[in-house]
Amino acid sequence: MLSPTLLFLIHVHDLAQGFRKLFPEGAKAKKIQTGVLVLLLPVWYTAQAFIDRQFLHEGIQHVISPDLEETSQFAGSRGLTLRSIERLADYKNGKYLPFISELYAKIVFDNLTLPDSKMQRIYTAFRGEAWDPNQSGNNIGPWSRSNRDTWGAPRQQTFDRNVEMKIPEINQKIDGDLVRTRAVLKLKNLGQDQNEFVTKIRVPEGVFLSGYWLHVGEERVPGRLFEKKTALWVYQNIRDFERRDPGLVYYVTPTELTLRVFPLASGETRTTEIEFLYPKEWKPRISIGDEVLDLGESNELPHIHIAETGAGAMVVVPKALRTTLPVTIRSPYIHFNLDRSNASKEQVEKTLAEIQKTARFFPEVQDFTISLANFDYQELVLNPSPWEDLPMKITGPQLNTLSARGGFLQTQSEARTLHRYRSKFLDAGEAGDALRVPIMWNIQHHESPVTENLSLNELLSRYTPDYPKRGISGILLFRKGRIVRPLALEHETDLAAHFPESNPQVPLEIYNPDSNEWETIPDVHAHGSETLYAQAANLYMHSTTAILNPRERTRQQRSIVQQSKKLNILSRLTSFIVVENHAQWKALELTEKKKLGQNAELELQEEDFMENPEPPLWLLATLMLTVGWCFCRHRHHKTT
Repeated sequence: MLSPTLLFLIHVHDLAQGFRKLFPEGAKAKKIQTGVLVLLLPVWYTAQAFIDRQFLHEGIQHVISPDLEETSQFAGSRGLTLRSIERLADYKNGKYLPFISELYAKIVFDNLTLPDSKMQRIYTAFRGEAWDPNQSGNNIGPWSRSNRDTWGAPRQQTFDRNVEMKIPEINQKIDGDLVRTRAVLKLKNLGQDQNEFVTKIRVPEGVFLSGYWLHVGEERVPGRLFEKKTALWVYQNIRDFERRDPGLVYYVTPTELTLRVFPLASGETRTTEIEFLYPKEWKPRISIGDEVLDLGESNELPHIHIAETGAGAMVVVPKALRTTLPVTIRSPYIHFNLDRSNASKEQVEKTLAEIQKTARFFPEVQDFTISLANFDYQELVLNPSPWEDLPMKITGPQLNTLSARGGFLQTQSEARTLHRYRSKFLDAGEAGDALRVPIMWNIQHHESPVTENLSLNELLSRYTPDYPKRGISGILLFRKGRIVRPLALEHETDLAAHFPESNPQVPLEIYNPDSNEWETIPDVHAHGSETLYAQAANLYMHSTTAILNPRERTRQQRSIVQQSKKLNILSRLTSFIVVENHAQWKALELTEKKKLGQNAELELQEEDFMENPEPPLWLLATLMLTVGWCFCRHRHHKTT
């Protein structure tokens, strides 16, 4: 840190000496002109940084964190966004100027970063071709250094994870109409070297994590809740750089969590504890690794549980009960998602042929819908239409409703289609048709469509659990008010039904295909909005909404993290974490504050965990003022 500061002082002194020699007494106009010219570079650089911030954030919002419930039309400038991506690549690849580049990072991303993978998606979406993030930044000066450098940090460790887990103790405590089940885990390192323990925890929706502890030496340290990416980033840095006693639990999918504990010395045994919260009449299947928790046997069929949150409802239907309820088989239609990237130009006949070929695989399907997608998304055929209408829909003018350009955001367009299906068919009350289900099919021309993690499998499991592409299977169809939700019988049976904007006074109904009627389910266990269980369900539902729609994650992340901490219940956007000392807890708090204050898609940098190689801008400003004051005082003494 001191070397750049010392060089800065030397250079400022030399510049001041040269300035006095170049401009003798009385050359005031020349001094002002020169000062203006000297300031042009930082002013220009700062202006470019603000421009990059504007267009990069527009690109992030459109490609990385869109509102999937809406159709998509990019209103910004593709050219300026791409140019900003290229400038950011130069910055990350080595066009780095001490202090000035720090100012750039502060203005554009508030000292966070946009990972290469997300830059790649934005570039490919708008340009339509793959991009090498290392193609820029080759002609750099001796003052530069790569912003990807690890500055001598140790490499990430690898572990054989030969750790034995036993669950010698399960404690259950009744808390009103809920049960708190605490599992005590004993972890023994059977390997020859220091190890990390990693395992999966599987729970049905409706079971919540309400506590986590890690034994550090003789102390039983309770876990605290932090924003998930922050906690995972801090855990990995402690493991790889400091190698001292972190433990971590977080959601991976709606029904699967990951538990990590580090370190375990060779032959060492460590203890960690996890607490689960669920209704006391229910005996859910909870597994940790290969071990299934023994929660006792129930002599009766479990109840359906409804957590009435005030803003919605979560309906938990235990697996054992599902086989006793009326089964519905829905009627499929094919939804064609047509690639309108720059590779789709002059492909009208090929597109029509591909659709007709696909239709022959599903002879039982009688109708279709169509959407068009590149980096934008547009619906072409909104309601299911019969096959005889197909030639009229697939024409040049019809396809040119969305011009062929850019890349093909395949996953995003599929996710948009499922959200639109939910809105139009499942949430529309009498105007919808919940007895229809789409078979999703892409007609692709681009060789490298943009795919990303937008929880597509979860969307399919929640809205089309009949898996129509593999052959229609039976489902349970529930309704509460005007909203319908399907639940699976064969796949993803641990998912619950989420009903947004549900009125507690409205009964839960199930569709009976024999009578073609919706029938009220009388035997349900309701949890009122004031109960802990309903509040936990409300937290879980909001975090699920944020997972399924990136724009909602941006809007709700801070409030979800705060509510998770208030209830001491793990959400899908938070993690339970244990660290060893006060300094690490303080680093967690500061890092989380920094992360929550910015775009949810920006990431923390590895360098943030290590000492900065140069002084911060506030120190630079102080030094500049001090040098300027000394210079003026020196001149004043000379003149007097």
